Amino acid sequence: MLPDSLITLFGEHPDSRALWAYGNAIFAAGATLLRIDKSEIPEGLGMFYGLVAAARVGTPEPMFDSRFSTPRGPFPKHLRPLTALASLAWRDGIRICENNPEPAGTPGRAWTLLWHRLTGKL
Repeated sequence: MLPDSLITLFGEHPDSRALWAYGNAIFAAGATLLRIDKSEIPEGLGMFYGLVAAARVGTPEPMFDSRFSTPRGPFPKHLRPLTALASLAWRDGIRICENNPEPAGTPGRAWTLLWHRLTGKL
């Protein structure tokens, strides 16, 4: 069964707050798995990830919102396995805005992850 935050993707007008909740839940679960204190996760990364994830499946309307800004890093090394998701979301957001979405598993996405792992920047 899909969580309510994902069900909103299939509606005519997706709820941005539900997508934010989805992204925040992904980052909270990742923090738990990596044994990272949730308070260490920069605010806005989960929300950004949720909105870009929605845009990747064809719902770009609610993607960018002036109510939050995305921290750019550099992030501490212990957060980088988690903030790598935000790094990919940043790349996806740019590509989607250019109307040039990129499929998963491309060398450019792999490079983005490596660059983030080395520098901690989005």
